[in-house]
Amino acid sequence: MYGRNGMDALNHALFWTYIVLWAINLFARSTVLVFLCTLAAVWMLFRCFSRNLSGRRRENMIYWNLKSRFQMKAQKIKPLRAIAAFFKKCSVRIKNIPTKRYRTCPGCKAELCLPRRVGKHTVRCPKCGNEFDVTIRI
Repeated sequence: MYGRNGMDALNHALFWTYIVLWAINLFARSTVLVFLCTLAAVWMLFRCFSRNLSGRRRENMIYWNLKSRFQMKAQKIKPLRAIAAFFKKCSVRIKNIPTKRYRTCPGCKAELCLPRRVGKHTVRCPKCGNEFDVTIRI
């Protein structure tokens, strides 16, 4: 791969576009979706093996500029902010699986982040002061 472009951000976006279109096409069975899948795959492979590094960098910068503009506009839309916050919370919880456990306070429904210690514990909610028992099994 020396002297070639490789996988950059635009190629990753093309790859995930291909995967999503392919998954939709499993159910839709559309020739248009097959064409779009093939187009995304061919464009991705062309960009990956291209030796025109300056042209591919230019395309990647255009992609980054469009992506950042879209993200700035999406932050202003409340439902999209809620979806982004949900996925960010999920990713943080997945990263913390080895060390933390999450439980909900029965009093105020606040989400508590507890250290991962196996056994039965008494926990005090910092929000409402309610004490309750928590069992951490794994």
